[in-house]
Amino acid sequence: MIRVVLDTNVLAAAARSDRGASQRLLRLLPDSRFQPAVSVPLFAEYHAVLMRPEHLASRSREAAERFLDLPPVRELSAGSVFPLASHPARSR
Repeated sequence: MIRVVLDTNVLAAAARSDRGASQRLLRLLPDSRFQPAVSVPLFAEYHAVLMRPEHLASRSREAAERFLDLPPVRELSAGSVFPLASHPARSR
């Protein structure tokens, strides 16, 4: 299983376009080969960035909230949550 952490830019790009590479990557996550990993601060960053005016210029706040609740994005928040201090890669 491959542990996956999405950069905020990837999520923001996926929110802007249904046809780009970021959207395709996001749609791959509900796959048993991948284990989404996100910390609480990272998910808060996803939310904060998607609520910035430049990202809301082409969509409403409600649409951005709905995007964060879509199954592939929800899969991120339901994945393995690794607090920064106890992240497995940092403890090696």
